[in-house]
Amino acid sequence: MLCFLGMAAPSYSQLNPMEWKSAASRYSGFRPSHLALSPTGDRIALADNITGRILVIDYRGEVLWGAGENLKIEPPLTVAFDSENEILFTAANTSLVFKCRENEPQKIDTVANLEEVFKRKISVKQLVKRPGGDYLILDDKSGSILRADSSWEEGQVLISGGQGRGKLWAPSLMTVDFSGKILVTDLKNYPLQVFDGNGKFLFYGGWDKPGLEHGWEATAVAVDRT
Repeated sequence: MLCFLGMAAPSYSQLNPMEWKSAASRYSGFRPSHLALSPTGDRIALADNITGRILVIDYRGEVLWGAGENLKIEPPLTVAFDSENEILFTAANTSLVFKCRENEPQKIDTVANLEEVFKRKISVKQLVKRPGGDYLILDDKSGSILRADSSWEEGQVLISGGQGRGKLWAPSLMTVDFSGKILVTDLKNYPLQVFDGNGKFLFYGGWDKPGLEHGWEATAVAVDRT
């Protein structure tokens, strides 16, 4: 049995900033716009697209390391863990994917150009690395979920944009559960849809039909247990 936690919010709602004890005092004015959980679950990466900084904290809220403090980086839109000690991030107005490592936080590498991988214009809303080594990209431009292989050389459309079951109209967030299923929340379509690891539609959750949310939109999802 799959048990999930969903969040719905009015259309004017945005991701609320996360607060933590030590980072708040050390990094005044830091307002997270995106976060990601490490493979072990012991670390959280927080990106601030206003100040152009990324922090990695432990589960207690202690700052472990970061990027953008002593080295100017492009304001990060999304952040993801490539490994426990490596983070990936994307920035506005570019299709590039960057990597930063804990042992060399002052060094930023470019690992992929998504427009070259997918042969199309892309606006990255979320980036997730799956346990198998490949990557999922939530494309805000097309409202679809894309898949890139572990080498960033081949790409495909995994879940297409559109309206109705099995399609994504205005996807807000995706997550992958422990069995590999892909869960996606949507601002305009069915609030939650679940797909297998290959993008095949399995079922939906929430209202019977799109449009019945009466001004409430599904903004986030997390897996409680499978």
